[in-house]
Amino acid sequence: MVVDTERRILVSVLLALALCPGLVASIASNTQNRTLQPLTSIDIWIDPLSWHTYYVTDCKEDGRIYGSFEVTYGGDIYFFICDRSNYDLWSTGRSSVGYDNNPDVGSLSYSLTLPHDGIWHIVFWNEDLFFSRHIEGTVYYSAPLAGPASSLIVFLGLLGIIGISLAVVGYAYSHRSKAQMPQQGIPSPQSQGTQVYAGPAQSYAAPRYCPSCGTPLRSPNDRFCSICGRQLGPGPELG
Repeated sequence: MVVDTERRILVSVLLALALCPGLVASIASNTQNRTLQPLTSIDIWIDPLSWHTYYVTDCKEDGRIYGSFEVTYGGDIYFFICDRSNYDLWSTGRSSVGYDNNPDVGSLSYSLTLPHDGIWHIVFWNEDLFFSRHIEGTVYYSAPLAGPASSLIVFLGLLGIIGISLAVVGYAYSHRSKAQMPQQGIPSPQSQGTQVYAGPAQSYAAPRYCPSCGTPLRSPNDRFCSICGRQLGPGPELG
């Protein structure tokens, strides 16, 4: 029985440790928005002196826009990423600011950590006067972690798993120690008993001579002197 209990406890501990990485990963994934796989796949034709834009709504500061593309026909392209206000300025011919500007690029793996919230545009611009461009690729968006709270949740999750494992191991050890202690059964009483206070222990040494007449005793078990009749051992006085 003890061996079976120890085996079950050991299996429980090993199972908890095996599930630990998955549990922590699950906690971490719940504290951030999952990456969309992908936001969109790019497969477009862009006419001469034209552009095409993909935009991502509800972006968060420290989120990330990333992906890759390749111009499969027509030559290089102008690529950049910008927020909504700068896109509106640029598309109407006014001065604007872009991020990750790449003029004359044929293929690219890009990544931008966003400096602020809002709507962000990924722009492909064909500056050529005569030839169209064909582009293939992907666009991804990854939201930022929830902040210090996510680290705290992961830490508490790990702490809880370690605590449970230590508690189970401690219980198994104490249970095994108790099982190894020698035990002896006590038979059940067949009738009601009474409790009596025995008092302090007393000792008695038998005399070798009669304390009254001095006669040597024949046996240490004699209760009376054979000459004077004096009581020798403890017991009720005889009247």
